[in-house]
Amino acid sequence: MARFLGRVDDDSVHFFDPLPAGVEVHGFRPHGEVCHQMASADLNLLLLEQVEKAPWLFTGKVFEYFGAGRPILMIGPPDCPLADMVRESGLGRVCSNESALIARELTDYLEGKWTVQPNREFLARFDVRRQTAKLAEIFAKL
Repeated sequence: MARFLGRVDDDSVHFFDPLPAGVEVHGFRPHGEVCHQMASADLNLLLLEQVEKAPWLFTGKVFEYFGAGRPILMIGPPDCPLADMVRESGLGRVCSNESALIARELTDYLEGKWTVQPNREFLARFDVRRQTAKLAEIFAKL
């Protein structure tokens, strides 16, 4: 079963009509529900628009995915800083927006060829408690 949660923009809605068997599109959901779905997902999909003049473009969703600790497939520019972070996290793989590459990654995942080994030291840098403590230290120095 593939579940897509979140708003589908008007330019993409045609991809979901008609829905293939085993695919659900749920649209906007409350944040708590989305976090629960991310944490229980077999694989989280991270889509990043390929903006050549902005390789530093980040989506905050990656940090939620890191917190969920589940495997990630990022589809986007393979040589951008966000792709490096996904690889360094030990949680995921990155492939460009080419259907053959995406199909290969999904097939490898389904056949158990992925090895997910979370880089705990890397991921700890993004823990909200750790970030809050660092921010408190900065404020204390002011």
